[in-house]
Amino acid sequence: MAGWFSRGRDSTRHAFERSPLELPMKKIWETKVSGAILAPAVTTGRGIFICSLAALYKIDAGTGTVAWEYPYRELPKPQINSLKSSPAIVANRVVFTDMAGTMYCVDEDTGQTIWVTDEFSAVSDSVGIYDGKVFSNGRRLKGDREEPGYLCLDLDGKMIWFRDISGPNRTSAAAIADGKLVCEHKNGYVYGLDVEHGSVMWTCDIRALVDNTKLMREISPLGVPIITSDFALLRIGDYRNLCALDLQSGEVVWTHVSDQYMGFVGNADCVAADDRRVFYTMRNLFRSIDLESGEILLTADNRDRELGGSRALAGIVVGHHYIAGFNMSQKVAAFNVDTGMVEWEFTGEGGFTDEATYFDGGFVIGDDLGYVRRFATGS
Repeated sequence: MAGWFSRGRDSTRHAFERSPLELPMKKIWETKVSGAILAPAVTTGRGIFICSLAALYKIDAGTGTVAWEYPYRELPKPQINSLKSSPAIVANRVVFTDMAGTMYCVDEDTGQTIWVTDEFSAVSDSVGIYDGKVFSNGRRLKGDREEPGYLCLDLDGKMIWFRDISGPNRTSAAAIADGKLVCEHKNGYVYGLDVEHGSVMWTCDIRALVDNTKLMREISPLGVPIITSDFALLRIGDYRNLCALDLQSGEVVWTHVSDQYMGFVGNADCVAADDRRVFYTMRNLFRSIDLESGEILLTADNRDRELGGSRALAGIVVGHHYIAGFNMSQKVAAFNVDTGMVEWEFTGEGGFTDEATYFDGGFVIGDDLGYVRRFATGS
């Protein structure tokens, strides 16, 4: 069974599964953990690994029972030291970071500590796994100051390279494919790094693409980049704006403003893509745009579903369905990507604030009350 080994499935962050999703689905199990869940789960196919604010959990994929819990070393303080990123799985190890900048590596089967380091101050990054190595944003001491950048570690937590990149990182994860790591920084630049040595292969200045204000000239955090079909997809300015770069050269292919044709201000939430189209929601509206040109293909109104806004900045695509979570309505919904209409939904007790994780014909998703649920085909 194929796994979903890191946020967005693998190092590309391209959360796309070709297998069809059969509807309707039903809740297979539900498990309550301690603390809100603000980042997606990962899975090997046997276990589900998910971080709440307070702990990393391994949950049995078949039954939903907690196999082990790796508690955070202190009581969580949401803006200081809690767990807000997804773990990643490699070589029977689970690697994750916290808001204080500490990186952890624990045994997949037992939850026992293998190593812990705060040497690199990898702050709340959903680490990337590529070619048996760990990649993360971070900071290292240089004299009496911290130097921001991106780093590559081996599986023992030893640094292979560090590339200093000016400007504090505001993204949740880099995307990696074809030996290139794409990362974004608050200073308004996107970087393509060589994964073997960390050298800069290209740089793209996106500041001229958006309004000339302090906020809009920055890179927005979380959700993307995504690498698919030789494009890197990312946000520029704020949550309304999307951009596609050529993966090989870093040149801008197209830009898109989500609310330009809507008549009101809204954000491109739950961004996802297959190999031809990019999808997002904006409150009760669904939209698809062409991956190569950025042209709008479809806009559909699901106002009767009362979905409301979403804090989830990324979604997933399974076959012909796009899955998105909504915090205002406490719903998770499956949209038909060809019609844009909701074909299935579930309403929980808490808000769904990040994307789902594909698993065995269905998906797993957590909410901000600490519930983890698995959904699969039902009658």
